[in-house]
Amino acid sequence: MKQSALEKTSIAWFKLAECIERGEKERALKLYRLLMHSHNHEAYRKKLEADLLVFFDTKKSLIYYHEAIILYEQSGNKQEVIFIYEYLIKIFPQQLDFQKIVISSCNELGWLRKSYIYMTHLIFKMIAIDSLDSDIQFYLEKILDHSLISSNQKEIDRFLSMLSISNIRWYEKACQYLIIAT
Repeated sequence: MKQSALEKTSIAWFKLAECIERGEKERALKLYRLLMHSHNHEAYRKKLEADLLVFFDTKKSLIYYHEAIILYEQSGNKQEVIFIYEYLIKIFPQQLDFQKIVISSCNELGWLRKSYIYMTHLIFKMIAIDSLDSDIQFYLEKILDHSLISSNQKEIDRFLSMLSISNIRWYEKACQYLIIAT
């Protein structure tokens, strides 16, 4: 019985997963290269190679992710750029620049809710590592402005509640900003 090309490709992906699970880097890379002959999209290929390398060498995978990001940006695919950066945030959670890029990109695409969520995560990380006051103040005002524009009192209350637990100084600054802004 003859196997179709699709069945062979599916089996190859399964074999690739097995190699990764067993830590067989060289064999996994060889299988990956064979599979990539069927894909013409260079950005996708770079991203996939980075996804593979992340299991063996996170620093090297970062180089491939950045190459994929550049290629996706050149093709105008901002959404895929955001997805890659979101994944990088999971791999490198203390790399605040990745979060700032996601926030900026989400704002460009009009994904304001997603931007707000990343801003709240970012500000609490910045407070925890004692970042520059001007940086914290910038994102604090952005978060509060977003909540005021959307007239979401629950969102403001929830944010202030978390902020009061995290850092009383920044909680007080947020309250002062709200008094002036309203």
